Amino acid sequence: MELGHELGVPVFKHTDGNLWKIIQLLVDTGIDGLHPIDPMAGMDLAEVREKYPDLCLMGNVNCGATLSWKSVEEIRQEVKKCIKDAGYGGGYICMSSNSVHSGVKPENYVAMVKAIREFGKYPLDLD
Repeated sequence: MELGHELGVPVFKHTDGNLWKIIQLLVDTGIDGLHPIDPMAGMDLAEVREKYPDLCLMGNVNCGATLSWKSVEEIRQEVKKCIKDAGYGGGYICMSSNSVHSGVKPENYVAMVKAIREFGKYPLDLD
């Protein structure tokens, strides 16, 4: 951690699952960002953003149901909600909740990337 910061490099922690019991411990280590914020594990992106406004958050587009079998419009709406929940003021990297596994449809992944590019432009106007 210290070496990364000495070199001016942000330090991100990757973990998985429901982090509520340990998230404060992770933040207290001095990390700059946390990946992923996984909705399938019960992590609420808006709540994490509210509690940790200075922490860069990554993830939250559900790599299970959403990226595996939902429609393009459902993907667009989920991306839009993620960006609305955590994107204001910066410090959010919208991406798959924790991975891009073999069940993710390529066209759904492309739809996610396109929606991120559409809705993730600053200044945000998502209302």
